[in-house]
Amino acid sequence: FMAVYKRRHEDYKVFDMFKEMKAAGLHPDTISYNILISVRNRHGDFEGMQKLFEEMTASGVSPNISTFSMMRKAYIALGLDHKTE
Repeated sequence: FMAVYKRRHEDYKVFDMFKEMKAAGLHPDTISYNILISVRNRHGDFEGMQKLFEEMTASGVSPNISTFSMMRKAYIALGLDHKTE
């Protein structure tokens, strides 16, 4: 359902669902984190993207090509090309 809320631009529901998942003891996967990172990106919240990426990797969830692509584009937009290497 997170993807549906994202498509509808109901971003607060995406984050509410994420909180509910964690409260229920469920472990978000790569797709869940990618949706969250994408929503943060849509709002230009690059710091939020970075925090989610760090949480993702710290919790043992492996980023995929989509994750790296979103992060890379955000770094380039910020002029932080050196972080993409």
